[in-house]
Amino acid sequence: MNVFRPILLLLLFTVPAQAQTIFTDDFVGDFPAALLSIDGYLYVGTLETGTPQRISRIEIENPKNIEFVSDFESAPGFGVWKMAYNQAENEIYAYDVFFYRVDLDQSLPIDKELLFGEGNACSDGIAQKDGIIYLACSDSIDRLDATQVDPTIEEVIDLSSFGTPRNPAVFGNELYFSVSDNGDSDLYKIDLADPANTLELVSNLDQNSGGVQSALVADNFLYLGVEGTPHRVLKLDLSNTNYPIAEEVLIDNFSGGPIGLARNGNTIYLTDGNTQNIFQFTDNELSVDQAETNKIEIYPVPANDLLFVRGLETDSPYVIYNTTGAQVRSGRTSNGQIAIQSLNTGLYFLQLRGARQNFNLRFVKE
Repeated sequence: MNVFRPILLLLLFTVPAQAQTIFTDDFVGDFPAALLSIDGYLYVGTLETGTPQRISRIEIENPKNIEFVSDFESAPGFGVWKMAYNQAENEIYAYDVFFYRVDLDQSLPIDKELLFGEGNACSDGIAQKDGIIYLACSDSIDRLDATQVDPTIEEVIDLSSFGTPRNPAVFGNELYFSVSDNGDSDLYKIDLADPANTLELVSNLDQNSGGVQSALVADNFLYLGVEGTPHRVLKLDLSNTNYPIAEEVLIDNFSGGPIGLARNGNTIYLTDGNTQNIFQFTDNELSVDQAETNKIEIYPVPANDLLFVRGLETDSPYVIYNTTGAQVRSGRTSNGQIAIQSLNTGLYFLQLRGARQNFNLRFVKE
């Protein structure tokens, strides 16, 4: 009996507005902005309106335990506005007009390392995959290879005819970002394995009444913090490929702009640009333990004879669907491998059953 449901099936349900509680008010006056959740700590970047400008971390199980991580008072900008985390290297990439690296393998406090000193036009959000930092610039998505010595910024896709991109986020091999034009925002994506960087509309973001200030991928969902009238947190199910996706309003009439978003288990944390509190709310659709989600990866991209799965604790059942939603193959991974020689060239959707949850991924067969 097939225990999977095709991932192209649209599930219709309504999620009520989420109740928020204050996680901590200890950063009031320091203007908390960027957030990251790493190994039981919530990392917080603060802006110039507060003193000091720095990255700090809060022990999630004991919010009164706050530690100083890295000083940004000597940086030339306005504080730690955006951050991204590279789990493989255990390092934070931080934006403060310039781009910095903070190596978490060092003892606290950590001296920041300058990665690139010309980031002024790329302040609208950063994301990373395998050490490649993707930047939302004034009219393009650019990238910066943090694995290189003296990296340079290069353009990924020109968006000057669409608008201004904001707050990219990586889901699998795809990069999602909003594009704003005259107050109207849409959500797009590109496949990072596609040399042509073909732009695809994902959602019209009908519930977006302002600018997207933050983006977070958790399990198969994309959360967007909207600073506007009203301030909102939106949620989109990225496993639904029936585009355009309708977004859900998780939080309506939030006190201020949700400038930062982070996730620990099924708890979402967000900063408030008005009260400067850090709030939290629970989304029961998320796995309580996201450790397995964070490490699932398939390669190579594109694939030919074998598809390799990295991150599953044991071999797992899988189902492969084509772009029409038809099941074309099923079985169980063998030593983390799936044979795909018999598949025709094209795009496919892979559904894996992990120990705690299912995972929906995409791959291209050469």
